[in-house]
Amino acid sequence: MSEEGIRAYVLLSSLDWAEITSRGGAYIPPWEGGKLEVQEIKEREREILPAYGELVSLFPEGVQGEVARLLLRYQEFQLLALDLLSSPPRSFAGFGVITSDEVNLRAGPGGRYPLEGRLSRGQTVVVQGEEGYWVRVWLPGGREGYVFRDYVQREG
Repeated sequence: MSEEGIRAYVLLSSLDWAEITSRGGAYIPPWEGGKLEVQEIKEREREILPAYGELVSLFPEGVQGEVARLLLRYQEFQLLALDLLSSPPRSFAGFGVITSDEVNLRAGPGGRYPLEGRLSRGQTVVVQGEEGYWVRVWLPGGREGYVFRDYVQREG
């Protein structure tokens, strides 16, 4: 891969290009057999998450508020995507967002299955598949369950 390709990958994965080059070119990208330190990246990204929350507090309304909320959501999504690298789900059909308050997470595809927890509006999930009226979802940390499909908006 070209240096420009590596730079683009580094930019997208939040790695510090100056830090990598200061290691004397020791960085070997994963597609060339190197080991990506996902946990290190997650820790860095998790540390700055509160700053995005502060932006939402500073700009609660208007266009600036919408942008601040979008940035916070993007950061939360990035952390979820990094979780996929370190502990991937059994299957992946896309991402989704919970569209209602206090949505039940069930152990199986139906209301008769035990309640495993509750999800909040705006929470990002990994969609694993659908079974009838139910969507099988995966959450950071490896939790899985089912949500009624009307409460999950699938994202591109």
